[in-house]
Amino acid sequence: MKMAFVRIALFCGLVAASSLFVTSLFTQTLSGNIVDEQGERLPNVRVAIPALQMGTITDSAGNFSLRNLPAGVYTIEIYALGFERVFRTAELTGSDVKLDVMLHESPLEMSAVTVTAKPQPSDILNSAQPVAAIEDRQLDRERGQSISQAIEKLSGVSMISAGPLNTKPVIRGLSAQRVVVAENGVRHESEQWDDVQSPEIDGMDVERIEVVRGPNSVLYGSDALGGVVNVITDEFDVPREDLIPLAGEVRLNAFSNSRQFSEGLSLFGSRGIFNYKMNLGLRNAGDISTPDGNLFNSGAREVNGKSSFGIREHWGSVGVAYSHFSQKLQVHPDPAELPREDPFQDITHDKVHLSSNLHLAPVRVEMHATWQRNGGPEFVNGGQDWVETDLADENIEVTSSSFDTKVHHKLSDQVIGTFGGSYTDQRIESRGRELLFPSHSSVSAGAFLFEEFRASAVSVSAGIRYDFRRLRVDETEELQIGAQIRDYDALTGTSGIVWHLSEPLSLALNLGRGWRAPIVEELFVEGFEPGSNRYKVGSPSLDPEGSVNVDLVARYFTPRLRLEFTAYQNRINRYIYLSKTNQVDSASGLTRYVEGQTNATIVGSEFDAQAGLTDFAALHVGSDITVGRNDETGEWLPQIPAYRIKLGLRLTQQTALILGNPYLSINSKIVFDQNRVETFESPTSGYALFDIGFGGELSLGTKEVEIDCTIENLFNRAYRDHLSRYKEYALNPGIGISLRAAMPFAIIE
Repeated sequence: MKMAFVRIALFCGLVAASSLFVTSLFTQTLSGNIVDEQGERLPNVRVAIPALQMGTITDSAGNFSLRNLPAGVYTIEIYALGFERVFRTAELTGSDVKLDVMLHESPLEMSAVTVTAKPQPSDILNSAQPVAAIEDRQLDRERGQSISQAIEKLSGVSMISAGPLNTKPVIRGLSAQRVVVAENGVRHESEQWDDVQSPEIDGMDVERIEVVRGPNSVLYGSDALGGVVNVITDEFDVPREDLIPLAGEVRLNAFSNSRQFSEGLSLFGSRGIFNYKMNLGLRNAGDISTPDGNLFNSGAREVNGKSSFGIREHWGSVGVAYSHFSQKLQVHPDPAELPREDPFQDITHDKVHLSSNLHLAPVRVEMHATWQRNGGPEFVNGGQDWVETDLADENIEVTSSSFDTKVHHKLSDQVIGTFGGSYTDQRIESRGRELLFPSHSSVSAGAFLFEEFRASAVSVSAGIRYDFRRLRVDETEELQIGAQIRDYDALTGTSGIVWHLSEPLSLALNLGRGWRAPIVEELFVEGFEPGSNRYKVGSPSLDPEGSVNVDLVARYFTPRLRLEFTAYQNRINRYIYLSKTNQVDSASGLTRYVEGQTNATIVGSEFDAQAGLTDFAALHVGSDITVGRNDETGEWLPQIPAYRIKLGLRLTQQTALILGNPYLSINSKIVFDQNRVETFESPTSGYALFDIGFGGELSLGTKEVEIDCTIENLFNRAYRDHLSRYKEYALNPGIGISLRAAMPFAIIE
């Protein structure tokens, strides 16, 4: 805690010192006019500069203006419902810039800009790495239960599930410690290794989710072997210059399967240079319903809140946010191994985040100081008084403080780049009636350099990073482990090239090297873990993982047709995996799972296509293939998702009856048999699921209420997903109806 306050003081001092060097060259204005293909001026078009966290909307004449901008080269994102989302690059060098844009009508939904794949916001077409995003109405239709569920329909992305709120993202067959989950670009620190613990981020308070597929260790350090999930909550700056002093939004969700209800209240506003936001989210879910009946002890409840305050001026922005996440998560037990138990977790996550984005000519400096505390007791028998944490079978508390900085610079008209570093101090306390692993602390530090060359037809990028981690393990007599220090370090890099063969067609090649240091849970775990219903045994001799990944990406983007195909190979040396044995622990009677290590290779492909059949009909086709093999034994890797094909049709209109922008969607997911399994892993049969959805916007005075309804697993298909934690002894959820409503309101206009 003391070190956390030291870093916060250091952060505030750096922000104050930096402001002394701010120049007065912030008088530039970016303005323009947005029209459609017929030359008609378009109102209510969003024009945003993601790098500056600034934006506005066009007026009734299609005009927009952003004032007091610092010098620099920026990606501008322009978007309106029913039109192609486009980007433009604007260079501000001391004089005002005029930007007039014509938008093409398009029924497709696809983001144009990424803020995760590179240090600076960039258009997706110039990204050598495969990246996808979900936001706006597309996110509204998927929002509701968990972060992982919202992105599960993206190609290359799946999830480990054990209930409506008990999910974990999987990217290209990798999950847990091999996927970095970030919030607003900052790593979300929690019990990521826990088989069933989800990222503790309120799904009701999300503006956008980006997924980068493939290693990104240069920007995020250890663990990003599979990719990065960046959840953007827009906590500091709502990107609108015309935001009123105080407005709000109420979100109501209901899910028939699990009898779940969730409510979210958001208040936000801006006055002068100040902006502020507050969120409250509540959620209560009962037992899951399957075609075979309800799953005992599979519900959850949440109480979440967040508040933020920021200042934005011509010299940049600073902000502070505090969030609290609280979840009681029930875990459905294997009736053969725990016939009379009802285990659960009581999880909390607190976070304080200080951020600054300073325009110090000729550079832009981002700084983040973050303090996080995560943990809570786990109980094998929920019949006990779960408030008494001293009775917990396991009680883990993770406390982290970190400092990250990025300095964005321009070396020439064609070369831009970023150098930066990060430092994290983490303490993990392991308590409970039976210790699973020793308490320990770690210190991690890293520094990176990333440069990008842009020409008319070619974009070349390269980055390099060095990381060091020191792990201090406490002496633990109960586990017969002595105090020890372990040091790990790694040099990682990335290089990519994007070649625009023509205006709509581009090819990209990316080579990335990632790494991951083993964690104490993998090294020293010994015992039954209530959260996963497994008896685990660690291996103290584990070495760091290292990977080399190659991506080949082909993209064809027009307003009516968007195609993306990716082929990849990810070779992971010293791959750490948990393997089921044929041994039974004599004391508990449970099957033993042992941590092992091998060399492994994961190969696969991803395909995503959106086609505008008419002005009001869009077809979506996607597929992903993932194959993982143990290079030393020739066996398959565990927990690799099955082959999938996704088909969808979405019909839209401008109006229908009392609804504006109504839609009707029909979606199907075809999953093939998964027989490529590890020796002790059970295969699963294929299945096909069908969903139907409809909704639109209902006018109430000057406000538009968004309404969405989805019927999932329309035919109540009995199936077992290969990544379900319950697949050995229970089916996945059956038919379910989801209702969602979002109602904006104004308090002070």
